[in-house]
Amino acid sequence: MQPAVSEVAAAIGFLLTLVGLLGSFFAIHLSNWFRELLELKAKYEQHRASEAPKSIDAVTEVRYQLRRLSNHVPLLVAIVISAFIALVASIAFPLADGHPGTILDVYRRALCAFLLFYGILTVYFLIAGYWVALSLRRALK
Repeated sequence: MQPAVSEVAAAIGFLLTLVGLLGSFFAIHLSNWFRELLELKAKYEQHRASEAPKSIDAVTEVRYQLRRLSNHVPLLVAIVISAFIALVASIAFPLADGHPGTILDVYRRALCAFLLFYGILTVYFLIAGYWVALSLRRALK
């Protein structure tokens, strides 16, 4: 016996809520990480050419902050959260497939859109963030 559309819609709605909350929280975290790296780069560029004690201290702080920000943690968290989101999506899609021509088609499209935007943002922030960190690390040598 197949579950009713309303039961499936409630289950998929719950799964979408989980995915949306976790994905949104992570996107905010990742964008903050990227913003901090950009701020660090700007600070370095402002003080790199000066020999003033204040500038030397600022560049030293950039070195320490770069160590704090440039590590494996953002990538590890991205992999774990993305795996969870993929797991939830792999549960939601088959539920929706059993009821074509219903409100579940809208849920399927919403989940697809979310996965697309989440994937693009995650990949962009990770590549851009690690690129900024690598360029800073090279400049500080």
